[in-house]
Amino acid sequence: MISMSEIWDRTVAVIAGRFAMLASIATLLLLAPPIAQAAIDAISGTSPALRFVGGLVALLVFVAAMLGALAVTAVATDPSLDQRGALEAAGLRIGPLLAVSIVLGIVLFASFIPAILLIGTSGFDIVRAQAGAPQQALDTGRFALGGLFMLVTLFAWLWVFAKLVPLPAVVMNERRGLGAITRSFALTRRSTAKLFGVLILYAIVMAVALMAVTSVLGLMTRLIVGPDAPGAVAFVVAVGTAIVTCVFSVVQNVFGGQYYLKARAVREAA
Repeated sequence: MISMSEIWDRTVAVIAGRFAMLASIATLLLLAPPIAQAAIDAISGTSPALRFVGGLVALLVFVAAMLGALAVTAVATDPSLDQRGALEAAGLRIGPLLAVSIVLGIVLFASFIPAILLIGTSGFDIVRAQAGAPQQALDTGRFALGGLFMLVTLFAWLWVFAKLVPLPAVVMNERRGLGAITRSFALTRRSTAKLFGVLILYAIVMAVALMAVTSVLGLMTRLIVGPDAPGAVAFVVAVGTAIVTCVFSVVQNVFGGQYYLKARAVREAA
């Protein structure tokens, strides 16, 4: 049986022991790209050219995040790697992780289509809902069914995400592509409920941290620059969001790497 407290202890030990390397990788790949994107978004305005550039940067931010996740995982699972070695190893495995992420993204989107269609054909008017106005000609039965289907689908995906906690570590260490999904499912057998609880706790703590940081930064920036500079406020809030997300991403990937090592050892010993 795998103890989550043991995994957390190992996660803390890895972060403390390799903090400088993890911080350097995280700053390079998980923090700097979204800040650059926020800067472009802040100055783009209505310019089509800058908006196009912003779209390209958003794609690069996604790729950098995948590369960062792999590099952090490499550091967490192989003590012999230095920063250069971790980045090189991550570069070799970025293709398979991107392929797996795209496939999962397509399946995720497709799974919500029935709920979206049910709600969309129920007569629900999102504009009136945003304005706080009452709905007209709403088929409440169909709307309720669509909402229920969406909740069930969301819960199912949370369960799947718990099964995929060691996925980056599997891709990084076992040279698997789509087969990493089934391997990840196998490694989380008999620990899914615990991982599900960890994910829920992680999501709650991250949400609270994001709300606190963005609220404080937004208020302070607005007081300093005034109400006539919404772009500056949005940029500062985006920087705060990027910092919080970066920290939690490092913790998540180190935790996933440590869980992978423990689960692999348990299965090999069985």
